[in-house]
Amino acid sequence: MLLAPMLRPTSYVFWLGLVVIATLSSCKKLDKINVVIVTVDTTRADHIECYGHPKSKTPAINALAEDGVLFENAFTPVPITCPSHSTMMTGKVPFTHGIRDNGLFILAEEQETLAEILKKEGYACGAAIGAFPLLSRFGVDQGFDFYDERLGGEFEDPEGNRVIRKKRLFFDERKAALVNESIFPWLDEHKDEPFFAWLHYFDPHHPHEPPPPYNHRFADDLYLGEIAYSDECIGVLVDKLKEMGVYDNTMIVFLSDHGEGRGQHNEYTHSLLAYNSTLHVPLVIKNPGGAKGQRISKRVGTVDLLPTILKRIGIEPADDLQGVSLIDCLNPGFQESEPQTLYAETLSPRLTHGLGEIRAFYDGEYKYLHGPRKELFNIAEDPDELNNLIEAEPEVASRMRSRLEEYLKDNSSSHSSQQVSIDEETARRLMALGYLGSSGAVEVGEERLRDDGVAPQERVIDNTLLSRAKHWLNLRQPTKAREAIVDLLERAPDNPAYLSLLAECERMSGNSEEALKAFEKLLETENAQAVIHPDKTLLLMSNLNLQLGNVEKAVEMIQEAQDFNETAQGHYQLAAILKTKGDTAGYFEELKKAVEFEDCPTTALIELGILYAQQDQIAKAEPLLRKALEAEPYSARIHYNLAAFYFQQENLDEAIRLANRAAELSPGYILAHYLRFQLYQKVGDQEQAKAALSDAEKVAPAHPLVRAMKGLIR
Repeated sequence: MLLAPMLRPTSYVFWLGLVVIATLSSCKKLDKINVVIVTVDTTRADHIECYGHPKSKTPAINALAEDGVLFENAFTPVPITCPSHSTMMTGKVPFTHGIRDNGLFILAEEQETLAEILKKEGYACGAAIGAFPLLSRFGVDQGFDFYDERLGGEFEDPEGNRVIRKKRLFFDERKAALVNESIFPWLDEHKDEPFFAWLHYFDPHHPHEPPPPYNHRFADDLYLGEIAYSDECIGVLVDKLKEMGVYDNTMIVFLSDHGEGRGQHNEYTHSLLAYNSTLHVPLVIKNPGGAKGQRISKRVGTVDLLPTILKRIGIEPADDLQGVSLIDCLNPGFQESEPQTLYAETLSPRLTHGLGEIRAFYDGEYKYLHGPRKELFNIAEDPDELNNLIEAEPEVASRMRSRLEEYLKDNSSSHSSQQVSIDEETARRLMALGYLGSSGAVEVGEERLRDDGVAPQERVIDNTLLSRAKHWLNLRQPTKAREAIVDLLERAPDNPAYLSLLAECERMSGNSEEALKAFEKLLETENAQAVIHPDKTLLLMSNLNLQLGNVEKAVEMIQEAQDFNETAQGHYQLAAILKTKGDTAGYFEELKKAVEFEDCPTTALIELGILYAQQDQIAKAEPLLRKALEAEPYSARIHYNLAAFYFQQENLDEAIRLANRAAELSPGYILAHYLRFQLYQKVGDQEQAKAALSDAEKVAPAHPLVRAMKGLIR
């Protein structure tokens, strides 16, 4: 009988030693540097100063590049905001993390984000976003303890003399300075512990409305003005980190989610095509203790961001990522290596426009695009992708197609085939903006190469015309908008989104009768309710009838709208009509009904608050005015009204604070400066009163209130 040999004590000690060594090696100490990611939406790499643009002015980004590493050839896998950011935050391409378009998908809980990983390691995680596509409802907030997404539907323009309802034409957004402002207090709270902060600036996205002085300095190219303004805000952020004493120990990443067509390949904006004009993005990484002033020409992807950050901290990335660590590139003296193979896609043409889809693959010097139209480019020799080699080099095209098919097969996951449903309001909103086809159905299907559908390249002009129409309407130039809208309606006479734009165009032009006709035709179209709320349209038509003097018809349409769906807006519009008719009691009652609704117009809150204040019912007035401010925290108009209310109540400190904030939010708001002047005069602070006058003079030197202030100055 053979006996197993006994383990000697010395052998036991040896094996125990191996166990101890293995245990210690698995508990490697992490280098918990701070991480700050700044994503500036819709920014082309070749429109940044340190990337070589002759007219761009980006001193803050330039300084980051001097303090870190600039990647000359970084690419996003998708030219759409939410899918692209989901890639950054997961290290996965869209068909594995599951987000394929804006507004239509929710990031699954099982997808582990950078914030979730860092939170497990004791990091405080905070974010502030600049626009609708990244709202928490879409799941990109996973892992963040703090996620500021306060967006307003109304914004003062750079001159402060008009209000644009963005939600009628574009995604809700807020300025980069407001993104900074919302997260800076959080940074202060966590400066003594490891933190991960993500800031998203939406400004370079269409429409282009840079604030002063950038609207004047870049009057010939407002897109560059938006980039320059965003750069200024990056500079403010960097100064904040230095002021906190954490700059040297903070990894700062600047990049964009996608570029912008700007007319290349007939694409005015982005999302429909997959050329480098919308896929090539800037990427700069400032790494504590790493290389400075280094430029990397190797092709990399934004999918590499998560594994790079994890490696730098000392966390091993998961095996199921498509991204790879770029940590070697951040070390001094990095030797250039072969460009990465990269995947890209845009399913938006199929999911939201009823066209074919496009998938792309980068390998070596070539880029292959698969869809209804096949394209092959030697991007080393033809970076603008002008010379399609699909017929000239069939062997290369066949090889690239095979590589793309293999990539899809090797990386497909359970998220690759799914039916996605979205709420009715989001679907209607996206369709009205032109982002979703009239059926409202969203089906991804299996991950495979598809040839079906109309080539997006053939229909991109429609998207360009739509963007132009919205652009001119946003600038309140309906005559120019009408040209694009007429072209769109020639292509699709019954498209409800286009008819809606026509009605808006006529309304803006003051053509109330024509606007009414357009709205009537819109209501008669088969898919009208997929794009509009009938009750809201009836309320718009009521206003048009009011402008034409048809008061009874206007009231009738409000009642019809309320029968369809009782709303706060309906009560508020009826209140306005009753006010003009001298029915003060009716006006008061309708306002009270309006404010009972959660989505009550802030103007109704303000008007009812003022009525109560005039009746000395302060306990009822103040909560209404405060609720209005809570609903629109960046509204200069509401700050002004609340300041005037506190002035009346002799609460001068609060009145001064609110009046100053109103002037800060809208420097061109003369009433705010005049109120500041009155308040400082009241408290006897002549220096600040003179400062209020000086601020007013800068924006409107000939204004009657400026002359009045001059007459009162002591």
